[in-house]
Amino acid sequence: MAHNKLNTTFRILWQTNTNFIDEIDMSENQMYGIIPLDIGVLPSLRTVNLTGNNFSYGKNGNPFLPNTLVPDYTVLTANATGRFSCPRITALTYPVNVYLDSSYYNFQLCVCDYGTRRVNNSGSYDYLECVECPEHLTCFSGDDHETHFIFSPNYYPTPSVEDPEQMVLCESSVCNPDGGSTFECP
Repeated sequence: MAHNKLNTTFRILWQTNTNFIDEIDMSENQMYGIIPLDIGVLPSLRTVNLTGNNFSYGKNGNPFLPNTLVPDYTVLTANATGRFSCPRITALTYPVNVYLDSSYYNFQLCVCDYGTRRVNNSGSYDYLECVECPEHLTCFSGDDHETHFIFSPNYYPTPSVEDPEQMVLCESSVCNPDGGSTFECP
């Protein structure tokens, strides 16, 4: 049913007998609304492709995924337009792979590639922008899927430790180049 310009909610299509379906491809349609909360509980279902639609569950402060779905960080897919990768989405109860656009969960589950960091976009998650880390700073995603920093010895991050746009050489073991809090160089 992919590429058919279906303009309806997934809930309407979901209410049919789906107990024996193992694959659903509803990609590249004009579907909207929320993804059914029970999408991950059908025993025969193995793959659901919902990319290229207009689902809204992850917008307007709503939870990012139905509670039956979880990100699987063992399988990351690189984003073609940015310097980040997004996890495969799977079901909690059965081995179902669910393919969604990253914008569905507001890119919150995506991680910046090694050597890049997430740009502080003032709490807006309509997009994800990862930029190259400045010289004398190592950036990577940890097991918590957040960006972590390792500062080179004798360098101070500005404008802040949380948002290091550049690194400034410290002239002594304690430096305060921006007038803010004192930063102790390792």
